[in-house]
Amino acid sequence: MSNYFLSKQFFKYILVGFLGTGLDFLLLYGLVEYLHLFYLVAAVTSITIVLWISFSINKYWTFRDGRKKYLGQFFKYVSTHALGNGINLIILFFLVKVFGFWYILAKIFATAVSAIFNFFITKKWVFSQKTQEVEKIKI
Repeated sequence: MSNYFLSKQFFKYILVGFLGTGLDFLLLYGLVEYLHLFYLVAAVTSITIVLWISFSINKYWTFRDGRKKYLGQFFKYVSTHALGNGINLIILFFLVKVFGFWYILAKIFATAVSAIFNFFITKKWVFSQKTQEVEKIKI
């Protein structure tokens, strides 16, 4: 399992996640401030766009999956990320309400756990290929 944390795929996946988060905030801001959309409509719109972009980048760059199973994989991707967000919220709730963590620290931990969960499920279920090998990063 530790090989996965040192893999190029894992780092690419995390990078795509960071870029997606930044794009989500930029789109949200632009849709609200310049197009004057209601903030919740803007949030749903930005999340939808970022999910599609992140999926595409992960499919073709991170996991190098050229198979023509785009829609089926996209729905699996959305499902796994919805589950990951649920895990994120449950961890956040317990760390704040039960263990008294500061919500920002709890959110950082919850996000890390859900990102790792999402990576493994995405790799093993969404883009599973029997011949995928783990490329280690040379340190």
